Amino acid sequence: MKLFNLKVNKRALCNVILINICGIKFSFKCVNSEYYKFLSAYRNYLKELKEYKQNKQTQTIKRLFITNGNLSLINTLSIINQFKLTENAENSMIVWSDKGSREFADINKKISQFTNLKNYYELYNKELIDFYNFFIQNKLFAFDEIYFYNHRFLFNVVNILFPYSKYYLTDEGVCVQIKHKKVDYTKAEKYIFTNYLDKIDIANAGEEDKQKLNFIDKSEFTDIAKKCAQLYPPDIQINREDKNIIFCGTHAVPDWTIEETIRYQNSIINKLTEKGYTVIFKPHPRDLYEYKENDKFKILQTKLPLEIYDLKDKCLAVVSIFSSVSCQMYYYQGIAGFCCEEIAKKSSDIGFNIIAEYSPSVEMLYSIDAHNRTFEEIQTEILNKYEAWLKNKPHLSENTYIQKRYEKLKFSVPLTSQTVSKIYAKV
Repeated sequence: MKLFNLKVNKRALCNVILINICGIKFSFKCVNSEYYKFLSAYRNYLKELKEYKQNKQTQTIKRLFITNGNLSLINTLSIINQFKLTENAENSMIVWSDKGSREFADINKKISQFTNLKNYYELYNKELIDFYNFFIQNKLFAFDEIYFYNHRFLFNVVNILFPYSKYYLTDEGVCVQIKHKKVDYTKAEKYIFTNYLDKIDIANAGEEDKQKLNFIDKSEFTDIAKKCAQLYPPDIQINREDKNIIFCGTHAVPDWTIEETIRYQNSIINKLTEKGYTVIFKPHPRDLYEYKENDKFKILQTKLPLEIYDLKDKCLAVVSIFSSVSCQMYYYQGIAGFCCEEIAKKSSDIGFNIIAEYSPSVEMLYSIDAHNRTFEEIQTEILNKYEAWLKNKPHLSENTYIQKRYEKLKFSVPLTSQTVSKIYAKV
């Protein structure tokens, strides 16, 4: 069997390149005008990759870390610190996102300096064929270990580009803690995830997968988070006497218009303010709607995900329609998180189902009146109800409800680029 076997339909307007790696078949498409240039570069890439492995003599380990922005980057830095991955190593990092501004890129670059890197690369707003070309044109082939977030698209890209390397799967957030169908996990050395709520380990995992599972130490994350929060503090003064609840906005609910989503968010905000809370609204980064503040409704803008900010002495709870922050905020910062269960459980996205399964409904908050009560009294009642609710929840790997949903529904994270489906054929 040939290690690499490429077949191409040269007559097609859009060529399908079939690659056979150790018996595992992959395919992706590129337009005719790009095909010949790509194929030549790819052959040279494979040749240099093979020569590197055959001729390597140094004991230095060359590692590549691929992240997807803020939270993924901070989790990766935590892994580097926890497992001492800077020792006897040359580390390189790629921060990749299908959506990113110059400010977003600059923030990520500044955060990445909390560890020692030999090379740092950025790749934003690119289609899948550009992702392959980026590695090939920059001769990024000489790596012994690849650390990348658990996404089925990225896993297949790495399989094609790094057939000799060891793979380590990392955490991007609660929604990627699932073993995807049609992805070959046998080459993964370890899964290094965050055990959110000490309940969310990994969905659809067999015994072999559980043996590979390692957890990120929360203290490593919070140490980096403190440094990040000092660099990029919240843009408003938050006072505990206001009895604050943070509402993390959603860009759009699947199958809803933006207007429908905003109306639904407003209905939740109105119910919370009627109960005596002040709502601090954190718009979704892609939300362009203009909101008006008042005494009980304030707008919070942060440069980084809410999970890095220690706000437990100023905020009583976090609410979202179905954001992963509803699960993650309690684990990191001790603030109870709530979701709109009736919406999240109806979704055909298993990631939203996981959030609904491990975040109480916002209805629980409606039952706790904030009028004429102190911050401490309300906080105690919220946490007691939240923790009592969470206590009886099974681990994600043992959750039969999620397992049944997994067999029927879509995956938690969509392919990162909207154009991927036009370029890349699923395994």
